[in-house]
Amino acid sequence: MKTTGTVKSIDGKYAQVSVIRTSACDGCHSKDFCLSCSKKEMTVSVLNDIGAVPGDTVELYSPTGRVLGYAALVFVLPIVIAILGYIGAYYTLGEGSAAIGAVVAFLITFAVIGVVFNTSTAKKKARMHISKIIK
Repeated sequence: MKTTGTVKSIDGKYAQVSVIRTSACDGCHSKDFCLSCSKKEMTVSVLNDIGAVPGDTVELYSPTGRVLGYAALVFVLPIVIAILGYIGAYYTLGEGSAAIGAVVAFLITFAVIGVVFNTSTAKKKARMHISKIIK
């Protein structure tokens, strides 16, 4: 994944970069009325490996495999776990509890994913890097 942004400030080995969200709003038909589209500019913290300074326009990079891995973790894993929860509850608690087992398994999966993403190790692995200074 690549995008461009402007360095706003430096904090140690990290840079605060202002980026414009375009992909989230490209297909939106209510751009002027959508609350999400009205906040197109956002600030992200990225690793400043190449020494960019405030005011520089930079290209940000995150490996595609990492982005796809996180997407699979967030979208596919809960569904798989919910199916396993349904099957497990069906055979252990009976037919009437199968749906409840699926919902509980689904919610527990999201709780575990939330805890994993809030640990410092997961945050460090999810970082984007400045790949080059444009100007």
